Amino acid sequence: MIDKKIKESIDSIEPESGAKERMYQNIMKKAQQQSEPIATPATPKKKTIPFVRYALPIAACFCLVVFGLSHFSPTGPSVGSTESGVMGGSPIVEVESAEEFRALGITLDAPTEAQEVSYAVIDGEIAEVQFTLEGKTYLALASAKEGDFSGLYGQESDAETVDAKTNAILVSVDVGTGVYQKISWTNGKINYCVYGTDGADRNQVFSAYEALKK
Repeated sequence: MIDKKIKESIDSIEPESGAKERMYQNIMKKAQQQSEPIATPATPKKKTIPFVRYALPIAACFCLVVFGLSHFSPTGPSVGSTESGVMGGSPIVEVESAEEFRALGITLDAPTEAQEVSYAVIDGEIAEVQFTLEGKTYLALASAKEGDFSGLYGQESDAETVDAKTNAILVSVDVGTGVYQKISWTNGKINYCVYGTDGADRNQVFSAYEALKK
C-alpha cells in the first residue's frame, strides 16, 4: 500500500532525531488533501418569500337599498315592497324628524326617553319610527291605510286586547325564524302598530306602546 511504501522510503533516510516522524506526518497530510475532492463554493440558498393567500369575498349580484329593520324584514317581503321581495313603487325616504309626518296627517314620534331614533316615510303614506328603549329596539308605524302594513308576515296567535280605548290588540307573530310581539291600534283615522325587532317580550312591547301614546 502507498502508506507502507512512503514509510519505507522515509525509513531509508537518516535525518536528525524527530525529523523523520514530522516528515511522515506532513507527507500523509498532503496526500490526504490531494485525494479529497475539490470543494466547490456553496451555492447560497435563496431566501424563501412567504406566500400570502388572499381570500376574495364573492361579490353580491344585487344591492338592496334599506332603511331600518322594517325594510329588512325576517319575514320575506318588507314594508312597501312587492310580494316578490323586490322594492317597488315609491322609494323609502329618510326624514329628519316626526314633523315630516304631519303632511300625511300622522302624529307619531319616539318616546322622550328613547335613543337611536330614526325616521322614514315609506311609499309616501306610511310613517316609520325606529328607536331603542331600555335596551330593546322597536319599530313603530302609522298610516291611513287599512290592513296590516307592519311588514311582519306569519301566523298570529295569543291575541289579547290590552287597551279598549284604542282597540289595541297584542298578538304573537310566528314568522318561521322567530316569534315577534306586536301591538296594533287606531285612533279612528290613523292605524298604528309597534313591535320589537330583537326579542322584546309581551310586557316590554306593551311598555313601548304606553310610552308612544304619551
